[in-house]
Amino acid sequence: MLAWLQAPGSLDQITGVGGQMVDYLKLLAILAGVLILAYLTIRKGVPALTGLRPAEGGPIQVMARFPLEPRKTLYIIRAGTDYYLIGTSETDMFYLTALDGPSLESQLRAAPPPAAAVDFRTLLDRFRKPGGRP
Repeated sequence: MLAWLQAPGSLDQITGVGGQMVDYLKLLAILAGVLILAYLTIRKGVPALTGLRPAEGGPIQVMARFPLEPRKTLYIIRAGTDYYLIGTSETDMFYLTALDGPSLESQLRAAPPPAAAVDFRTLLDRFRKPGGRP
């Protein structure tokens, strides 16, 4: 008889654990939904609202960039067939001079290509391999 009286209490504990598991799964589903909504908002909504578009090739291109100081940089800009040297600082942009197109094109072709950026995954894989060097 004592075992029969204890059975309903243990049954409540079992359903309580199951209820907690269901609540936990609901929480995970809601979290996944919020993350998906945030991702879609950032990828699709913000650019549509602000008018930001990915940079495309076009008549204006940055051909070279040379940092002088942390917030001062020189740029070679191609606009159509003309080349310009532009200097920028934190608050201003300065037109410095027009550049000779044909000689600049030959120098740009002769210059070594810029080093490819290494993503974090590749760098981490190098450290995991025995004898790997960063």
